[in-house]
Amino acid sequence: MFAFDLTISEQHAFAPGLSTASQWANWLQAGNAQAREHMRAQQEQAPPALDLLPAMQRRRLSALSRLVFAAAWPILEKNPQCPLVFSSSNGEINRSFQLLIELAKGNGVSPTSFGLSVHNAIAGQLAIHHGNYAEQSAISAHSNGLENAMLDAWLMLQDGAEKVLVLYASDPLDTQYEVDIERGPFPLACALLVHKGSDWRISCDNSSSAPLNADGSAGVCARLLAGHSQWATPAADRPARWIWTRHT
Repeated sequence: MFAFDLTISEQHAFAPGLSTASQWANWLQAGNAQAREHMRAQQEQAPPALDLLPAMQRRRLSALSRLVFAAAWPILEKNPQCPLVFSSSNGEINRSFQLLIELAKGNGVSPTSFGLSVHNAIAGQLAIHHGNYAEQSAISAHSNGLENAMLDAWLMLQDGAEKVLVLYASDPLDTQYEVDIERGPFPLACALLVHKGSDWRISCDNSSSAPLNADGSAGVCARLLAGHSQWATPAADRPARWIWTRHT
């Protein structure tokens, strides 16, 4: 078994129709996937307004970027110059596919559009707009993106960082692209501020009696905001599971 301990002092998660702890808790309690999607669809779907940014800067942000900014900005306002770990399975993959389509049509691609399509573009935009010059790490995780980000943040803490902002972002590839790829249920962004401590233990083991989280990173976000104290998420290397346990 592999395990590490840390403390989560602040947490935010945003998705279309899910922006408060009670909404995430209700989503978890809604039952099957169809009931959950119905519950989410009844909520406001508009992206965060982000009035904190000038209009010119807002226009360059994708829908996923807006979710990340909404989740991370309150933490950065209270913790400027905070090291950051950004994790995403596919980053701005829908923007990248649009660029490929334009190239296939023989059209040109602007350097700005290309620059905003790279994997760490969202983290870079956030750092520029907030003036955060602290260390950044970007992870491309096939699965268990939040767990991998937490491990990277824990390593930063062991290396001397006082606190680390963990950002997870996911935007499912549009269904118009017939590609064999695992798609999440909806776009989402999660921001967690972590410190050294022992409030949470995250471990990876082949067996656990913890309640199963079959909803991937969306389920981790929901359980964190809903106040759950333990769950186990299947790892990419089955039968291993990532187990989250809160000690306080």
